[in-house]
Amino acid sequence: ESRPKEDALAKFPNRDMPGEDMPEEMWQADAVFVNHILNDAEKLVSRAMEAIFSDYGRGKPQPPEGYTQRIQMFKMERVDLATQTTPPEDYVPRTGQRSKGGWTTTKSFDGLVRRLL
Repeated sequence: ESRPKEDALAKFPNRDMPGEDMPEEMWQADAVFVNHILNDAEKLVSRAMEAIFSDYGRGKPQPPEGYTQRIQMFKMERVDLATQTTPPEDYVPRTGQRSKGGWTTTKSFDGLVRRLL
């Protein structure tokens, strides 16, 4: 079967199609296929993180305190900008320690999840 010629996502704002509107023949609607992609993606992220740990001298094996430092390297905070208008204190330039991985807003993180899936 050939690929469809029409752009199924064109009628949706930001090409963000709700799941209930998704035709069954789209790969995104195939739960088994999507789960395989997610499993492979998780393994890829783990390998990338391990490579970064190694570059920073935190490769395996590590003593217990080394694993704590590894966790902090990728720690991320989600901030709700409805209640907080500035970055978390640890991320403020010149005053924060900046030893954590990063921060994002809840809205931005949710949008990223939708686009990745």
